[in-house]
Amino acid sequence: MNQVTDALIIGAGPAGATAAATLRKAGYPGTITVVRGEDGPPYNRTTVNKSLLQGQLTVEAVTLPEADTPDVDWTTPDRAIALDTEQRVVTLTSGRSLHYRHLIITTGAQPRPFPGEAAEGTGARIVSLRGAADSDRLRTWLSAAESPTVTILGAGLIGSETAGVLTAAGAKVNLVSLSATPMSEHLGRNTGEWLAALHASQVDTYFGQTIDLLRFDERGRLLATLSSGESITSDVAVVSVGVTPAIGWLHGTALDIANGIAVDDRLRARGTAGVYAAGDLARITDDAGHGHRVEHFNDALSQGRHAALTLLHDIGAGDDPGRYDSLATYGTRLYGTKLTVVGHSPAVAREVVIAGDPDDERFTVALADAEDNLTGVIGVGDARVANSLKDAVRERRPLARALAGTPSAAR
Repeated sequence: MNQVTDALIIGAGPAGATAAATLRKAGYPGTITVVRGEDGPPYNRTTVNKSLLQGQLTVEAVTLPEADTPDVDWTTPDRAIALDTEQRVVTLTSGRSLHYRHLIITTGAQPRPFPGEAAEGTGARIVSLRGAADSDRLRTWLSAAESPTVTILGAGLIGSETAGVLTAAGAKVNLVSLSATPMSEHLGRNTGEWLAALHASQVDTYFGQTIDLLRFDERGRLLATLSSGESITSDVAVVSVGVTPAIGWLHGTALDIANGIAVDDRLRARGTAGVYAAGDLARITDDAGHGHRVEHFNDALSQGRHAALTLLHDIGAGDDPGRYDSLATYGTRLYGTKLTVVGHSPAVAREVVIAGDPDDERFTVALADAEDNLTGVIGVGDARVANSLKDAVRERRPLARALAGTPSAAR
């Protein structure tokens, strides 16, 4: 079946939902169709490993407000499997073909699979927390065990948060991480060492290792063989080793999809007219092709809005929104301690403690790149200094000038 729509949005996460709402509220003159891969409304996925996992909230309670945008066709659950940019048509798994004038791709990212060997039958006990159904699966296993034990592979943001949530719920946690100092690559050595010590005080840690094999022991529990040769048992395993852009359906198209969809600073897909991308899969590039992706909820919301505003400008229905300035900012609690991250630091060349003391577990660290420009600020236990430097991070000011007036300037 063929269908024609003016604006087609593939993906109903935060970027897709916000793009649809922005177009409609700004007076986009045509029809808007959103293809969603899950049944139900778009919801806040940052709750999957927290309030949804704990059973404190339902999907309905964390539904994105953009889901109520009028005059938007939220299709029945379906997925895109092919794109023809010349004919401007997207083919779905249901066999439908959607012809479009403008296309915004927001299919996000998908979890990396378990990297080791998994014996037959163990797949049902391996969970990646990406959607509400994953939370339900894990919660079912936890409730079935008298004294549940969970092995988590990966101590990045999701793995660390999940360890804290499960520990608070009374589960025993084995935390396995290939990195000896989790998240230090992007948050710096001081934060990585603090986080490693915090984990060690709350759960059983196996850092600097990975899981080579998952199988059942004689009692029917999961037995994980680590790269060190050590074995640990649990009722279920959570795999949290990062994500990859959900771009498999775009192979063979004219799009540049090396590590996501290459977009310009307005979020237009490079080299293909009428196509835009936003969210986890958008790789914002310069003219030389250098770029990066940002995998955070707030950025997905902002990018969805920006892509829609760019589209409106391109058809003469709005002002130029300007270049998209990514300021990845998020806050979380790990075992009750507040962690605030401002900025995106893909390669930390230098770090300076600008407030507090890492030994006191209440401190702020500034991160700089190879040119000694401020790229990020990490606040542990106190967000005030980090939040005060948002503009300096956004502008990537030279470190010395950015830190003038902070507590570190008086040291």
